Amino acid sequence: MEAEFVPDGGGTGAHGSPAEECSATTYDRAFRLISAFTALGPGPQRLHDVASRAELLPSTTHRILQAGIRAGVFRKAGRGRYLLEYSRVAPMGTPDPVATIRSYRLGSSIEGRAENILGALRRTTGQTVMLHVPILVGVPSRYCLAYLAPDPDSLMNDAERQVVSDVVLGAPLHADSQGEAMLAHLVPRAAADTRLRSIADARFTCGPSPVAGWVTVTSPVACGGRLVAAVTLAARRNWLARHRRPTVAQVMRAAAALGDGPPAARGVPLPARAGATPVPVRDGGAPVRPWPALAQDRG
Repeated sequence: MEAEFVPDGGGTGAHGSPAEECSATTYDRAFRLISAFTALGPGPQRLHDVASRAELLPSTTHRILQAGIRAGVFRKAGRGRYLLEYSRVAPMGTPDPVATIRSYRLGSSIEGRAENILGALRRTTGQTVMLHVPILVGVPSRYCLAYLAPDPDSLMNDAERQVVSDVVLGAPLHADSQGEAMLAHLVPRAAADTRLRSIADARFTCGPSPVAGWVTVTSPVACGGRLVAAVTLAARRNWLARHRRPTVAQVMRAAAALGDGPPAARGVPLPARAGATPVPVRDGGAPVRPWPALAQDRG
């Protein structure tokens, strides 16, 4: 997986110098960026073209764009290209569902029971929790439908410094273990390789996050035997090394609670069973004991 690299530009050339940027407020820079998009015309614009027009450093421009994407004002339109979306700005009192999701607040589609389950996982572990859904149009990808983080949000702070915040929220299914947790239940078992079959059998993945120094645990959510989403917990590598087994158990329980059972093999739906006893959670072949309270130790 390749992250977009945005150099600082050294404060030379067409971009604004560090001294010039220090003299401008955050609001000044944001309006300069919007004015630059307007001056460059409709359609996607290259980050460096916008930065040059706004007389800002590329790194500063990228940070403002990421904030604008979360608010629904900007949209990423390919690698290194961004689009100003006037239609994303909703009237007062009319929440825009896209802007709501990109602001990391739960959308109406997952309020209530799902919000309680994901919120409980975040509170008991003290870590960032995400709900991803598969998007199967074009390149099969994962999309972050809900993002619940402790305060401060260390994961997204690190992601924005490393210029990978967009990859945290969405990426092709084959790009990382978060996507593979869903891909393993979408590919017909006969066509799956050994790795995907192992993931399907284990019903969870544990692998590196797009953010350096972070690791994710992901477990699929199934309804009617079909994969519909996945629960991901992201934690710093040293924290998860200490708490891996109980964390895997908690993520798998949250995913099971959101669905109605484990995903079936592709093309062989599981029959719905009312009041079925959950399958015991295992990690590496050994029973996993519950560990309900981890929030005090965030590592």
